[in-house]
Amino acid sequence: MNSNRYLMDYDWLWDKPPRNDGSLATVRLTVSGSNARDAVDAWLAQLPADENGIRGRGGWVLTEVPSGNDAETVVLDITSGGEDVADGIYWGTEEAYEALNPAGVTLEWENLPRKKTRRRG
Repeated sequence: MNSNRYLMDYDWLWDKPPRNDGSLATVRLTVSGSNARDAVDAWLAQLPADENGIRGRGGWVLTEVPSGNDAETVVLDITSGGEDVADGIYWGTEEAYEALNPAGVTLEWENLPRKKTRRRG
């Protein structure tokens, strides 16, 4: 079982393009195990939601990614952006770990490729 905390990759955030231009950064979390769905649902029930049903807090949002028909796998994206992107990623991944690790599920983290934010002018 891989139940490690997420390790912040500052090179991914600051050194590789698009660097710190305010672009969104997303960490994909794959939760697996026989009780993955129940563990994720329990966590989601504790997270506040905005008027559109988007869950998160403190500069990060959580979205579920369709993961096919695998009943033992739930895929979540933790996303943050702006000048506090590192803080948002840290707090979102830390809360995920604290909420899900006690359930005995496997947690796998992946930094998704970032895309430069288009400026309107």
